[in-house]
Amino acid sequence: MSSDAVKILKTNSDVDFNMGSKTLIRIASNILKSPTEVKFRSIRIDSKAFTEKILPFDGAVQCLMEMGFQEDNDRFTLAMTNNLADLREILRQLQEAFETQNKKVSPEVMISQKNIYQRIVSHFQHSFIYENKSLQRKEKALVPFDKLTARAHTKMTHKQKPDTANFQHFLLLEVLSWFKRDFFKWMDKPICPNCNNDSNVENTGMASPSDEDMIWQASRVEAYVCRKCGKSLRFPRYNHPEKLLETRKGRCGEWANCFTLICRSLDFEARHVMDWTDHVWTEVFINKWDRWVHCDPCENACDTPLVYEKGWKKKLSLVVAANANQVIDVTMRYTVDPKSVTQRQMTMFDRKWLDEQIDLLNASAVSSMPPQRLKELRRRLEVEKQELSSEKRVSGEYGGRTSGSIAWRLARGETSKDGAGPSSAPVLKSSAIEPTEAELTKGIVKLRYFSHTNEYTRSSNNDETIYDWQSLVFISQGIQLKEELDWKMSYLCRTGDSDRSVVMWRVQLPLGVHFTEGRVKVESTTFESGKVAWLASSDKKTQVVEPGKAENVTSVCCGSRVFSITASLSGGEGDCAWQKSQLFRENTETPLTRPSFVLDLRFAKKSYF
Repeated sequence: MSSDAVKILKTNSDVDFNMGSKTLIRIASNILKSPTEVKFRSIRIDSKAFTEKILPFDGAVQCLMEMGFQEDNDRFTLAMTNNLADLREILRQLQEAFETQNKKVSPEVMISQKNIYQRIVSHFQHSFIYENKSLQRKEKALVPFDKLTARAHTKMTHKQKPDTANFQHFLLLEVLSWFKRDFFKWMDKPICPNCNNDSNVENTGMASPSDEDMIWQASRVEAYVCRKCGKSLRFPRYNHPEKLLETRKGRCGEWANCFTLICRSLDFEARHVMDWTDHVWTEVFINKWDRWVHCDPCENACDTPLVYEKGWKKKLSLVVAANANQVIDVTMRYTVDPKSVTQRQMTMFDRKWLDEQIDLLNASAVSSMPPQRLKELRRRLEVEKQELSSEKRVSGEYGGRTSGSIAWRLARGETSKDGAGPSSAPVLKSSAIEPTEAELTKGIVKLRYFSHTNEYTRSSNNDETIYDWQSLVFISQGIQLKEELDWKMSYLCRTGDSDRSVVMWRVQLPLGVHFTEGRVKVESTTFESGKVAWLASSDKKTQVVEPGKAENVTSVCCGSRVFSITASLSGGEGDCAWQKSQLFRENTETPLTRPSFVLDLRFAKKSYF
């Protein structure tokens, strides 16, 4: 509600209004920045500040009263028990009035600033729900933590020298992958329970939320109808993460909301990120890197902040991150074109105004924070400010959005329009596969890979399960695991920045041991002009391998200590050229029982007689 006192204050001359409003703004700001400081809550009536900068101006004393100040003998005081809600509101109206009076901000920008302020405050307040310990315990009980931890350890061990300081990042990657593959489901529109599909379901507008919807913060309810059977359907857009633990479906809002809570339940420091071009995601603090990392659960993407601008072709304007500790404008983390972003921002808000609003919100958040924690947050903030102001460089190319149906993505303009260019992907090299003690005793290494679960089974080592295709790869360049949610397919393919990609598996035996026989079976699929070439090799010989059947490679490996199987992917045209050559393509809902990659090698100690 508009303040009568502020309205009266605005009737003064410009000079008098500026003096009075600046004094009142300073008083209120000092209190919000240091709410426990008694001196800021007391104003002597005979002080120069009061007699010269408040008392002479119509409405100024009334503003103090509306803030919550009360006359107390020779001074005006604000009680320590005051919750400061009225003070914040009067301060906001004073700041708006001052900006309007002095900068002549257009009515459109004033309306925009009001909406921005309301969204940021709502965003900040919502972030406190992620600190609910009871909710965190409920969430954590649903996470297969031991399984994800084991996978993270395995992946970390196979990717590089063991380094426990980096485990946090590997665990985050596993949580991201699990959340998308197994826990949460994308929903463009509801499925008709009569027809058991959504092919005839159409949106008819919005429906009124029920009392139950409002309990779970679903103020928006989308209405649908099945054109085939006539059934009316509803899609409440729940904003309470506890309800999302039950439904486990939605679009980016629901995904990021639930994922942020999961991160907090696993003791990651996380914050919820809101983009003014209609997307949301999460940021997680990685201790080893001393920085916040972009995490998009919809895309299973980690530390790729430029994907929205470069891949989705978004014209970013404002991106705000929030948790219970702070609010921060992180827009510049997500752009390589700060000049264009700044120009868009000028049509939305005044930069100084936004910084002041954020500073005031943060001041209230840290008012009761322990000194050591406050010191650490301030250190991090300084580091982050330097990062945000630094120049960003594009490495490689970014694909378009993958979450949601193709039609939905095209309607939003979030598919990549760029084709693949020369490969700039790094060459990743790890350790060769070496036989365990058990395998040396048996004289066999046998591996099977299933892409629908992204797991190897090492049947020669007591059916050991090894998660992630990369775990046993010796060399790869420009290769990724792709999951098509529309078509329910999973496979390995090129990344968007590669016109030719390579992946190699290698088995290496210890001195005094050599291969005696070998078989391999590989699967690959090509579309249009896509190409896949398989090659088996040792230090003595090479052999082309045909996909789709078991190949005897004894002539290649026999007598050698090293054996490799390599796939080269190339070809394809258009925006999706990278997708036209695939390895290990499987249906994720009705997967084949047979593996899409088998490596079966026999060996023995070398005889010199």
